[in-house]
Amino acid sequence: DRPATGKVAAFAPTLGHVLLLASNHTLMHAGQFSVVRRLLGKPVLF
Repeated sequence: DRPATGKVAAFAPTLGHVLLLASNHTLMHAGQFSVVRRLLGKPVLF
């Protein structure tokens, strides 16, 4: 795996880590919709 460069290399040492971090970040935000739906009294979808 190719090494990451710049400031990101401190917490994501390879390009693979950068891609994993980016995809996980999006999924974490998607999970926040579940919390908001439950606070609004909506039914659980999954």
